[in-house]
Amino acid sequence: MPDNAPQVLSLDQKRAAYAWTCVNVARKELGNDYEKFVSLVKSAPALIMNNGLMQFLAFCRSKLDDEHPAKEKRYRLLLLAVLAWLADDDRAASIINSYNSIPIDTQRKLYQRIMDFLAGSSSFNFRQKTHEALELAKWLKQQADALKSFAEMEE
Repeated sequence: MPDNAPQVLSLDQKRAAYAWTCVNVARKELGNDYEKFVSLVKSAPALIMNNGLMQFLAFCRSKLDDEHPAKEKRYRLLLLAVLAWLADDDRAASIINSYNSIPIDTQRKLYQRIMDFLAGSSSFNFRQKTHEALELAKWLKQQADALKSFAEMEE
């Protein structure tokens, strides 16, 4: 039965919806390489927990070649997904949906902005952003695996 009341989503519902958007974009962008993205995303929560948020972001960034943006695209997609969420969770879905139209320079600036923020944050703010990235990573892991299962059933 439809409910005409305005829909208020919890933060966890927003994370889940955003993660679903991200994995759909990744599947579309990566095609046959989507399996590699799923493997990467499955390791993301452990990477964040074991190494820390800034190290995780730096690791993903180190895999990128701005001269050849299609190379290691799975790292670029994951990095942009996390950065967009940390920067502005209300606009994150529109950012990731326009993945192909975001200039490399803008992506670099977003990375720099988030890293500068984290480096200068209080321990409370740093822990809060780390927690947020970890919760998002958990949803990305679940959604990526679910989408992979759907794709296998379609074959």
